Amino acid sequence: MRTKFKIKVVEFYLNNPVSSRETARKFNIKSNTNLLQWIEIYKSEGPLGLKVNRSHKIYSREFKLSVVNYYKTHETSIRLTALEFKLNQSQVQNWIYQFNHFGAEALLPKRHGRPSMKKKYKDSPLSQDKESAYLDEISKLKAQINENQMEIDILKKHLASEYGIKIGQNDNWKHRS
Repeated sequence: MRTKFKIKVVEFYLNNPVSSRETARKFNIKSNTNLLQWIEIYKSEGPLGLKVNRSHKIYSREFKLSVVNYYKTHETSIRLTALEFKLNQSQVQNWIYQFNHFGAEALLPKRHGRPSMKKKYKDSPLSQDKESAYLDEISKLKAQINENQMEIDILKKHLASEYGIKIGQNDNWKHRS
């Protein structure tokens, strides 16, 4: 629908003796700049150039660099560069900004979607000091667990003898009958 609307507006402008501002007003287009861009695309590519492209293409770094290089070497505008490569003007502007501020590495294709569940950090071997420190900590914790378990067992026996509470294997508390 959007493509048909653009074609209708552009063809109205081209076939009638009216200004771009009047055409924009007639079709409730906020800015005649959009209309002027549509007219340029229509003249250079025909009606199919106005087709709304809904696919999210992933461009290679080399292609992006060639677009930026074309812009810089031909000393042309972003708008004309976009027309030359049949790209969206804001896309070309974004690539030029990224290149100027962050270099060619910023033009690498970015992954989209949810990140994988893989480990974020690669397992690296521990140094001898860290490994021995961890093993010491583990043995201390195991000793503490054993000590705590003995205290629990003593308390269970005390409860069983003092209050007549029978403690089963699953640690369910039951009164003796």
